[in-house]
Amino acid sequence: MLGHRGCRLGVAYPEIYEMQVRAILEAALEVKKASGVAPIPEIMHPLVALGLEMKYLR
Repeated sequence: MLGHRGCRLGVAYPEIYEMQVRAILEAALEVKKASGVAPIPEIMHPLVALGLEMKYLR
């Protein structure tokens, strides 16, 4: 398997993760507005191999 795997895609292209997090949070706000119940979204980092990668992504 070649290319970026795990969190390295987000390290190389941080705008992808920014877009995904924004979409998750906007969807949670829409659910709260529609139903009155506030969901608690969980956002996880995929395959972090080095501590520096996690530090960068936070």
